[in-house]
Amino acid sequence: MASLRAQTETPSEVIVVDDGSRDGSGAEAEAAGARVLRQRTPQGPAHARNAGAAIAEGDVLVFLDADVELHPQTLQRVRERLESEPGLDGVCGRYDDDPPHRSLVSRYRNLLHAYTHLQAAGRAATFWAGCGALRRAVFAEAGGFDTRFGAPSVEDLELGMRLARDGRRLEIDASIQVKHHKRWTLHSMIKTDVWQRAVPWAHLVMAQRRAPAALNLRWSQRTSVAAVCLAVPALAIHPAASGALLLVHGALNLPLLRHLRATQGIGFAVAAWPLHVLHHLYSGLAIPLAVATYPWRRLSRPERALSEAAR
Repeated sequence: MASLRAQTETPSEVIVVDDGSRDGSGAEAEAAGARVLRQRTPQGPAHARNAGAAIAEGDVLVFLDADVELHPQTLQRVRERLESEPGLDGVCGRYDDDPPHRSLVSRYRNLLHAYTHLQAAGRAATFWAGCGALRRAVFAEAGGFDTRFGAPSVEDLELGMRLARDGRRLEIDASIQVKHHKRWTLHSMIKTDVWQRAVPWAHLVMAQRRAPAALNLRWSQRTSVAAVCLAVPALAIHPAASGALLLVHGALNLPLLRHLRATQGIGFAVAAWPLHVLHHLYSGLAIPLAVATYPWRRLSRPERALSEAAR
């Protein structure tokens, strides 16, 4: 809220959806000047964002997560992009390269997300609700976020994939930045990446029978996952082959390591590489888990496929 008040361009309205919180967040947001919409019980970010969008009056909807802090010109840059390009239906920003939590895991995980969007800058096939804007008419026509995602997951990616499939023009603009205040632990990183990212995203890919070569589904990242997953059994059979596969992983991810060295120093880049190897290892192991749970996911929602719009 403080970063919203400090914008070079004041938003026409600020809506905070209090999704059944018990920590006084809604009252604090209201005291800070937001219009607060309270939901008695938590229903998830997809439902909350839809509810907030339903009462918004502007012709552009800017979605922000509760743990981001805007740079002073974030909203000004959003307006400039959408005003100067009438054919642009939506634009997303990215995390900056200076996350406030300084533990190795928190810095690595937040910087990995920031780098992924930096590399994907330009035309996008997905949407990011951490800091993303859509024209109101486009959002309404799409039917909003799919509320069957009852917990934080890939509901924004699904909306973006749906919009791209309908021919909507979305872009990632690396100059639109926010600071991510999330604190990660090794446990929370693995749990989130597997159950709230890899598995539901794999379900989306299986439902649509195609995988967009974007973000962490780029071919370099798919090959990285394969290299690490093969390196583990190879260690017992042929250690030299396992080492070679890890070198392949390092070569494929050299641009990321160089970026981390440039922004955080060589010591951090060296320390972050084992975490990146681990990230790709459990992401790869999540694939058979996604395949095994996919029939259950579909059978539990027999009325519609996961890829269909929530209208």
